Amino acid sequence: MAEIPLIVCDIQRGGPSTGMPTSVEQSDLNIAVFGGHGDSPRVVLAPANVEDCFFTAIEAVNLARKYSVPVIILSDQAIATRIEAFDEPD
Repeated sequence: MAEIPLIVCDIQRGGPSTGMPTSVEQSDLNIAVFGGHGDSPRVVLAPANVEDCFFTAIEAVNLARKYSVPVIILSDQAIATRIEAFDEPD
Protein backbone atom coordinates (compact mmCIF):
# COMPACT_ATOMS: atom_id res chain seq x y z
CA MET A 1 0.00 0.00 0.00
CA ALA A 2 1.40 3.35 -1.02
CA GLU A 3 0.67 6.32 1.16
CA ILE A 4 0.44 8.91 -1.59
CA PRO A 5 -1.17 12.33 -1.06
CA LEU A 6 -3.91 12.55 -3.67
CA ILE A 7 -6.64 15.10 -4.36
CA VAL A 8 -9.75 13.91 -6.24
CA CYS A 9 -12.37 16.43 -7.32
CA ASP A 10 -15.72 14.69 -7.82
CA ILE A 11 -18.20 17.05 -9.47
CA GLN A 12 -21.61 15.40 -9.33
CA ARG A 13 -24.22 15.97 -11.96
CA GLY A 14 -27.97 15.72 -11.51
CA GLY A 15 -29.53 12.30 -11.07
CA PRO A 16 -30.28 9.95 -13.95
CA SER A 17 -32.92 11.40 -16.27
CA THR A 18 -33.31 13.19 -19.57
CA GLY A 19 -32.12 16.59 -18.43
CA MET A 20 -32.01 18.06 -14.96
CA PRO A 21 -34.65 16.52 -12.69
CA THR A 22 -36.57 18.45 -10.08
CA SER A 23 -34.82 16.59 -7.27
CA VAL A 24 -31.11 16.02 -7.79
CA GLU A 25 -29.29 12.87 -6.73
CA GLN A 26 -25.82 13.11 -5.25
CA SER A 27 -25.11 9.43 -4.71
CA ASP A 28 -21.34 9.84 -5.11
CA LEU A 29 -21.24 10.81 -1.42
CA ASN A 30 -21.91 7.20 -0.44
CA ILE A 31 -19.10 5.94 -2.70
CA ALA A 32 -16.68 8.64 -1.48
CA VAL A 33 -17.25 7.89 2.20
CA PHE A 34 -17.78 4.12 2.20
CA GLY A 35 -16.39 2.98 -1.18
CA GLY A 36 -12.93 1.92 -0.09
CA HIS A 37 -11.64 -1.62 0.06
CA GLY A 38 -11.12 -2.55 3.68
CA ASP A 39 -10.29 0.06 6.26
CA SER A 40 -8.45 2.63 4.18
CA PRO A 41 -8.43 6.16 5.59
CA ARG A 42 -9.65 9.03 3.44
CA VAL A 43 -10.89 12.58 3.89
CA VAL A 44 -14.06 13.82 2.19
CA LEU A 45 -14.69 17.57 1.95
CA ALA A 46 -17.72 19.36 0.48
CA PRO A 47 -17.56 23.12 -0.21
CA ALA A 48 -20.72 25.18 0.26
CA ASN A 49 -20.19 27.85 -2.41
CA VAL A 50 -17.69 29.11 -4.98
CA GLU A 51 -15.54 30.98 -2.47
CA ASP A 52 -15.49 27.94 -0.21
CA CYS A 53 -14.22 25.86 -3.17
CA PHE A 54 -11.06 27.96 -3.21
CA PHE A 55 -10.35 27.50 0.50
CA THR A 56 -11.43 23.85 0.47
CA ALA A 57 -8.86 23.09 -2.24
CA ILE A 58 -6.11 24.65 -0.11
CA GLU A 59 -7.27 22.68 2.94
CA ALA A 60 -7.39 19.48 0.87
CA VAL A 61 -3.77 19.88 -0.21
CA ASN A 62 -2.67 20.57 3.37
CA LEU A 63 -4.53 17.51 4.73
CA ALA A 64 -3.31 15.20 1.96
CA ARG A 65 0.31 16.21 2.45
CA LYS A 66 0.17 16.11 6.24
CA TYR A 67 -1.52 12.70 6.59
CA SER A 68 -0.54 11.11 3.21
CA VAL A 69 -4.12 10.08 2.45
CA PRO A 70 -6.48 10.64 -0.47
CA VAL A 71 -8.71 13.68 -0.08
CA ILE A 72 -11.95 13.77 -2.06
CA ILE A 73 -13.60 17.11 -2.77
CA LEU A 74 -17.29 16.62 -3.51
CA SER A 75 -19.21 19.35 -5.30
CA ASP A 76 -22.26 19.52 -7.50
CA GLN A 77 -22.86 20.82 -10.98
CA ALA A 78 -24.55 24.00 -9.76
CA ILE A 79 -21.43 25.15 -7.92
CA ALA A 80 -19.02 23.82 -10.57
CA THR A 81 -20.56 25.85 -13.40
CA ARG A 82 -21.18 29.03 -11.41
CA ILE A 83 -18.97 32.10 -11.72
CA GLU A 84 -18.75 34.39 -8.70
CA ALA A 85 -16.38 37.10 -7.56
CA PHE A 86 -15.03 37.15 -4.01
CA ASP A 87 -12.47 39.22 -2.17
CA GLU A 88 -8.85 38.34 -2.76
CA PRO A 89 -7.49 36.37 0.20
CA ASP A 90 -4.44 37.52 2.17
